[in-house]
Amino acid sequence: MWTLIKKECKENLTKFIIMFIVLSGTAFLLIPYGYNMVLQISPELLDNPAVPEWVINQLTAMLPNLKYIDFFIFSQWFGKNLWQFALFFGIIMSIGTIAGETERKSSIFLFSRPVTRTSVLLSKVIVVFAFLTISIVVPTYLLPILSNSIPLNINMRLLNIELLYAVTGTLATAAIAIFFSTLINDRLKAAFAAFAVLVITIPIAFIKGMRWISIVNLYVSEKVFQTGEIYFPTLIYGIGIILLSLTASCYILRKKEF
Repeated sequence: MWTLIKKECKENLTKFIIMFIVLSGTAFLLIPYGYNMVLQISPELLDNPAVPEWVINQLTAMLPNLKYIDFFIFSQWFGKNLWQFALFFGIIMSIGTIAGETERKSSIFLFSRPVTRTSVLLSKVIVVFAFLTISIVVPTYLLPILSNSIPLNINMRLLNIELLYAVTGTLATAAIAIFFSTLINDRLKAAFAAFAVLVITIPIAFIKGMRWISIVNLYVSEKVFQTGEIYFPTLIYGIGIILLSLTASCYILRKKEF
């Protein structure tokens, strides 16, 4: 199994490096530069007739709160930059798990080796999950370090809880992509299917009582931000998606003909 893990590390290393650099660079731009730009926004901007009304309404509602570093990180890092990049790279890094082997015609050789299909899938999942987790955790912990140049104190307990949700949401996204990668032999079609599932759940989440269905809410849980405590139903939902998707992937892979 260790040989399989090394193979997967080699194949995913470039994507991991790109994701790590993008998220780390975004963290450097967000604090202190992005935060300082918010502080410099003049209230007179809201009286400018050239600014669209919807922009004025959003700025009026958010500007006072954005000056608080914890809300700024919650809304701009977890609620904007991180979830967009993490969902994108989560799918890109995971979608070739099985579909990539099929497209390269290497699946017949790989699954004819004296290892179980479950072991092959597990080795791929371990590498993808590890790379995604590192790419999220390290840039996120750059934020408290960078905030020392402002200087401001970040609520580390709140940051840790939000990070736990973000990692769970990203791994759930990856698990969904792995499921479609196992189900569909074409990487492009599998990626479209995974993106479609995630996109469709966003408007559905606006229906009363259906907010839980969108993985995006794992990145912007208002209950977590307001209470500073773990809201277990949402977290359990994310973990459930991971377990269900991987179980279904394992079942499909065992029955799949190459």
